[in-house]
Amino acid sequence: YSDYNLSDLLDTQIADFFRQNKLLNLYFDIINRILDKQTLPIDILRIEKENSLNNRLQNIRLSEMVKICQFMGSKSIQYIITKGAILSEMLYETPIYRSFGDIDIVLCNFESDCKIVLEYLKQEGYRQELGWYEIVDIDTEHIVLGERIDHHEIPCTKGINDLYCVEIKKTLSSIPSNVISYFNNHTEKIKINDFSIHTYDLTHTFIMLCSNVFMNSESRTAIYYNDSFIRDYYDLYVFINMLQH
Repeated sequence: YSDYNLSDLLDTQIADFFRQNKLLNLYFDIINRILDKQTLPIDILRIEKENSLNNRLQNIRLSEMVKICQFMGSKSIQYIITKGAILSEMLYETPIYRSFGDIDIVLCNFESDCKIVLEYLKQEGYRQELGWYEIVDIDTEHIVLGERIDHHEIPCTKGINDLYCVEIKKTLSSIPSNVISYFNNHTEKIKINDFSIHTYDLTHTFIMLCSNVFMNSESRTAIYYNDSFIRDYYDLYVFINMLQH
């Protein structure tokens, strides 16, 4: 850490960069190792408070994810939890380094199980986001996929400022629908809050990450709309580094 230029690290834009890429905890840890807490400037103290709140939110969301998985398990629903929440636990030595907002759930038997999961979410107070900031009550009789690029998911939210965001997916934007069933046959379980969560195995998580990097940074859509994709590259870097050790 001695190689870091302190004045550069304390720049507001640098902090915003880490924040946008959901790596604020990592940034704060770097700062914390360099500075004595007694001499921290006021904006860093603000980041410390923000960090503490983010950590509490992440723990709350993890508990919500486990609760949903327990429900799906009780109904023998085959599911895959992927992306943010899983990457935090699977790849990062300190999971809070990599925060997340959405709980991404791929349903292996989407057509038969989607209604069951949506009915549960509706009972739990979730509403559906149709896209372009339009949020409506979940209608399990007339299921409409969100207005996204390839119409492959149903985003649902609840709580103040969308505290909980759950996306029920037929496939992933980074995995073509004609091969998602192949991915869904290559899974493993990881423990989160003492509960076994179904996710993709290491090989297929790696393939997904590579594809995700392309989708979020090199694809035509990303070039137009996405200006904060460094986290995807960093996920890939952490993954490779983990395998090397």
